[in-house]
Amino acid sequence: MTRLKVFTNGTLRDEQHIPSPFREKEKRQSQILESLAAAVYTCDRNGYIKFYNKAAVDLWGREPEIGKDLWCGSWKIYEPDGITPLPLDSCPMAIALKEGRSVRNKEIIVERPDGERRNIMPHPDPIFDSSGAVVEAVNMLVDITDLKQKEAALRESEDKYRKLAAELQISLKTEEEFISIASHELKTPITSINAFLQVLLQMHPEVKDNRTNYMLTRSKSQVDRLITLIRELLDVTKIKAGKLDLNLEDVCLNDIIDDVIHDHLSTLTSHTIIKSGESDTRIKCDKSRIEQVVSNLLTNAIKYSVNADKIIVSIHEDEKNIQVDIRDFGMGIDKENVSKVFDRFFRAHGQDGGMLSSLGLGLYISADIIKRHNGKIWVDSEQGKGSTFHFSLPKV
Repeated sequence: MTRLKVFTNGTLRDEQHIPSPFREKEKRQSQILESLAAAVYTCDRNGYIKFYNKAAVDLWGREPEIGKDLWCGSWKIYEPDGITPLPLDSCPMAIALKEGRSVRNKEIIVERPDGERRNIMPHPDPIFDSSGAVVEAVNMLVDITDLKQKEAALRESEDKYRKLAAELQISLKTEEEFISIASHELKTPITSINAFLQVLLQMHPEVKDNRTNYMLTRSKSQVDRLITLIRELLDVTKIKAGKLDLNLEDVCLNDIIDDVIHDHLSTLTSHTIIKSGESDTRIKCDKSRIEQVVSNLLTNAIKYSVNADKIIVSIHEDEKNIQVDIRDFGMGIDKENVSKVFDRFFRAHGQDGGMLSSLGLGLYISADIIKRHNGKIWVDSEQGKGSTFHFSLPKV
């Protein structure tokens, strides 16, 4: 069995000279300190090491000699910059002994005998006798080298991330500016082409089902689609720039819905649109933007229900809000994609598994418009049974 040795008042005393109760107490304390993962050592009032545990030896890089080695005597000590030497009598343990006070939050860098450097956070505390004089001190050394390395790596990663984010922001801004400019430039010629096609169709009202009429009608349809895409691109650039302004006025939501349904029915042959509910409640909104939302939801309902023949539009209200529901009986949306339908560039798959033609901007824009009106928009859907899109707006 290892014999306990204690260094007191400059004299190394063997355990056999220590009274039994004190010897047992010293053993218990020694066992506790030895079991600690943290480096712990004690010094007498003159700074000579009295006790140390195995963790202290591992950290020091050598085993000191009891009663002969001073605190930190095996290290070269530096300030946190790793350059400025820290005198032995200015290190935290020396301060605890000389000034009789604990030292906290003082980081030091030490160089072991093998040349390795470690970042250390000492926690020295003085111990006083009954008269209040410092008789010894205990120090716990926390090795924070790994933590400092991780912090440095994290800072480096953060710097790289910030640089990448800045570059991405510039790239996105350039891309959005390009889209905005290109969309504006495309808008004028496309509008002119659309007008010419309308004139040509009006010039030949008597021509039915011939090739010329078919080609003109198809061309008109494709131009209308281009106009919609250009408008969506312009809207997205405005949303990203925070410049999608609203021209608010006092209107009847029921009238907006009736107008949009009428516009769709004037050209629609594949579906019946059934309206349920009436309301004369007025709301404060941008009429053209709410028309855009209702039109987009109706268009989607038709597009995604090719094997159904009806769409149901419902309007109802409570004390604070008026709500519109647009229900289709088509393909529906699988559970994993329900939460994504209002994301920018999200595009659903058709019944054949292929991606439906769209930029995936309509619902993103609609959601932003509703939110800017302090409203809510959401969807309920079950794959194979259809979807119901809802939006609600506050009453005036």
